[in-house]
Order: sequence, then structure tokens, then C-alpha cells
Amino acid sequence: MLIEFLLAQCPLEPPVGYAGMVIEAAEEFNINPRLLNTVVVQETRCSHTAVGSQGEVGLVQLHPGIWTHPYNWNWLSSELGWERFEDALDPFQNLRAGAWLLDVNRKLSGGDIHGSLTRYNGSSAYADAVLERFDLYWEDCEL
Repeated sequence: MLIEFLLAQCPLEPPVGYAGMVIEAAEEFNINPRLLNTVVVQETRCSHTAVGSQGEVGLVQLHPGIWTHPYNWNWLSSELGWERFEDALDPFQNLRAGAWLLDVNRKLSGGDIHGSLTRYNGSSAYADAVLERFDLYWEDCEL
């Protein structure tokens, strides 16, 4: 079962409280839960209170332009069915928005995961680092 897999003794084990949220958010947007978890680890080492140097927040480091800009907010809230984004640091809201962004970026990249990650962070080097971490840490884990 996937939740046991994410809670297994893999090097990228999410905190117990986040495993179900990672799976739920990933499944909603057809994202590999292990990839979403790898993004969380790459971005914040699983710290839901993390704040980046440019104001990025939460587990997936949502940029303020995503959740504060009216155009983006209208798009985000309508796509996710939220009346408002109450707390960008809330782990579930943050993970769900991150999974949605990965999905949108994957579609904009023609299904290419590297392209999706590059769009997500704005850097091809970031995409390389996430995929390297994904391959390194998850290759020996079994479902």
C-alpha cells in the first residue's frame, strides 16, 4: 500500500502527519506521490513553516505571486474549488496547490516531468536536482 511505502524506512520518508496528505494531493492531480514528496524534501526538508528568501512559503514553497496575485488567485481558487486560500502554510492546502501547479506545468510542458519541474522552479538545474534525488532515493524502495 502506498501510505506504508511512504512511511517505510526510505531516506526520503515524509513526516508521518504528511504522508496521507502527500498521497491525497498527488492522486487528485495524477502526480506520482513519490515525486511530490521529493519536491517537498528538495524544497524544505519537510518543514511546513519554511519561508524562502523571496517569500515562498510552506512545504512546496509556493511563491507569493501564485497565491496573492488576483489573476493567479482566481485561477487557483476556481481550479481547486476554494473560496479563498486561507493559509499558504497549511500543509494540506500547500501540498494541494503544489500538486496542482506540477500538473499544470506538466500539461504546459507536453507531459514532460523535467519541463514541469523546470517551470515549477524556473530552473533546469532544479529539475535535474529533483530528478536525481528521486532516482537516488526511491529506486530501491518497494511498494
